[in-house]
Amino acid sequence: MAKQFQFGLDKVLKLKQALEKTRALELARKQAELRDEQSQLSLFQAEKQKRFREANADSRQLNLFDLQVRHGYLDSLNQKISVQQNHVQETEKAVEAARDDLTTTLQDKRALELLRDHRKEAFRKEQKQKELLVNSEFALRLGVKG
Repeated sequence: MAKQFQFGLDKVLKLKQALEKTRALELARKQAELRDEQSQLSLFQAEKQKRFREANADSRQLNLFDLQVRHGYLDSLNQKISVQQNHVQETEKAVEAARDDLTTTLQDKRALELLRDHRKEAFRKEQKQKELLVNSEFALRLGVKG
């Protein structure tokens, strides 16, 4: 009966496969978070552009108080935009870190798969050699008796 191949690092390989799935989900979550942060930034920037257009359209009709209120609101929007840009940058870094983690995990898993494949091929060759040896021995015994 032929001996079955067993890879000694099979549990490690399965762990790497599970880790790959976890890291891929984490990357997807971080990418979705980045899209949300970028969308929020776009909304703030669009609001700022809208307020600038409105200010240019009717600036002659406003008194000093109204101009101060608009200026205050634009300052507030600028602060929100600045904070949101920082959020986007931080999230981009988190996405890159998650991508790096996934890449490292994929490389580790691939290295284990290659090692498993090489060991499996070596095992197959060894089994074939043993089979040839047994067949040769059997043929010799038949030849000596015959």
